[in-house]
Amino acid sequence: MSPLRSLVLTLFLLPPATAGAAAQDAGREPYSQVAVSWSVVDNLAPGGPRFRLTLTNEGRQPLPASGWELYFNLMRMLDTAGAPPSVRLTHIQGDFYRLVPTAGFAALAPGDSVMLSLVGDAPAIKTGDAPRGFYFVVEGAVIPLAEARVAPFTDDRQTRRTPNDRVPVPSAASRFRENQPLSLLPDAAVGRILPTPLRFERRPGRWVLDTGVVIVYQAGLEREARHLAVALERVLGARPRLV
Repeated sequence: MSPLRSLVLTLFLLPPATAGAAAQDAGREPYSQVAVSWSVVDNLAPGGPRFRLTLTNEGRQPLPASGWELYFNLMRMLDTAGAPPSVRLTHIQGDFYRLVPTAGFAALAPGDSVMLSLVGDAPAIKTGDAPRGFYFVVEGAVIPLAEARVAPFTDDRQTRRTPNDRVPVPSAASRFRENQPLSLLPDAAVGRILPTPLRFERRPGRWVLDTGVVIVYQAGLEREARHLAVALERVLGARPRLV
């Protein structure tokens, strides 16, 4: 095949692939262009701390009123029954949540925002307490979003955990100041076993951990002893005996 013919065939093959990619991007655009904002409204509100989750459509197409699910992680328990009627909030497990629109959710036009008021079980006092890992699921496709934009903490009710809370909000600077007086322990003062045993006596000589090792445990620690034995089996090639 001549170079010219190869070039012509390549030119004919490229447009369909480009068109397919463009169609895929167009299908993701209403969702991938949604910006998430998070703010603490009032940690001291009656009934539990109040948070605000805002979805803003920064794209050129409306966000549909249905057909999508929004997932995220938050290290606070949220009152799922207290979510606005326009959405259904589900606690899946751990810090994992799902938010889906109900019949009361209106399509979000380009440039518009919707604010969702949420109630938590514990205060959020710093940026690190904000939810993370937002992504849409649409017809089985996962569409990740940028990290949530966290509103500044400008009011005492946003940074206090109780009405009488006077503990400063921790930061990198405060941690540095707290750690400045610390120093490394001398080698003799550092334990050789973690976690530190109740009693440890150092003797001369060496002890080799081999297949002859025996695990002695007290009543109530059977599961822990078996776990240790299985872990050592991977290293030693044989499971230690339990007594």
